[in-house]
Amino acid sequence: DGAASLSPEVRGWPGALANRIAELNEAGKVAISNQGIGGNRLLSNGMGLSALARFDRDVLSVPNVSKVIILEGINDIGMGSGTFAAPGSAVSAEVLIGAYRQLISRAHLHGISVLGGTLLPFRGAFYFSDDRESVRQAVNRWIRTSGEFDGVVDFEAALRDKADPSRLERSYDSGDALHPNDSGYVAMANAVDTRILVTRN
Repeated sequence: DGAASLSPEVRGWPGALANRIAELNEAGKVAISNQGIGGNRLLSNGMGLSALARFDRDVLSVPNVSKVIILEGINDIGMGSGTFAAPGSAVSAEVLIGAYRQLISRAHLHGISVLGGTLLPFRGAFYFSDDRESVRQAVNRWIRTSGEFDGVVDFEAALRDKADPSRLERSYDSGDALHPNDSGYVAMANAVDTRILVTRN
């Protein structure tokens, strides 16, 4: 939902993406619905219902949806079974992949294409560990190479530090090593191939 953004009128990368669509004179054809929730997880409730629990409400029941970009999972990895205050053991890549597969299947039943967003680097964040980083990398490999998504938005490649790909590029870091700043959100929006969005399934 644009956590750490200082531009409330834009609200993160979905808002920046909506601006790109408008600049392409496609605003009358395409609308962007930002259903992100800061702190949300795929598997567990906490900061809002889990993605699995709210997918019908926030995606499948929205009129005329043709595509969904899913960027969820870093909080599952970082918090595991715990909370922001007390992170638990990390969720495995296999469990997260199972959750993605559920969302893909449910979307496809409604004729909705699914684009998988790679998980951003988070070294330096309060819940980072090398074991959790290994899970993130395994998830991103699957997103990029499995072919199970209808497309991939490589957010990680757009925002990672070239000298240390496990970290956010400093100019895109809001200061907590986890959330992008507004420049980072623009870079994320620029990573989306808008031709996919303006073409119907």
